[in-house]
Amino acid sequence: MADRFSKTAIDRLGRKLAETTSPDAADTELLLAYLRQASSALDHTLMVVARVVSSLPAGAHVLHVTHRVKTIGTIIEKLRRGTGRLSQMQDVVGVRVVGSLGLAPRTSCRRSLQTASRARTWTIAENDPATDTVPCT
Repeated sequence: MADRFSKTAIDRLGRKLAETTSPDAADTELLLAYLRQASSALDHTLMVVARVVSSLPAGAHVLHVTHRVKTIGTIIEKLRRGTGRLSQMQDVVGVRVVGSLGLAPRTSCRRSLQTASRARTWTIAENDPATDTVPCT
């Protein structure tokens, strides 16, 4: 994510949101601007996911790709629980790629996504035995 906001400013906003019972309009607008910035990175990441998915080897099948942006209410609740600073919240936006992938395609998927996207982290989960699918989030 491009640094339109300094970490200090983001964390100051996070502390203020966590400490108030009702955020004022200015703080809400700052958080919305931060979420728009994160959404821009999400758009880029979705293009990278489409490219990676289209180049998976034979035998690897993607069942679906989903994404989401965390809501303002959820962000504030998480900040109030004291789970860290806003600048370190890693799940403000997220992408999930679910499919039947072997170990090599799963590793390739993660490496390609980490190399080509601006996302901080990519987690590759183990197969879900009930569905034989692997989320690549």
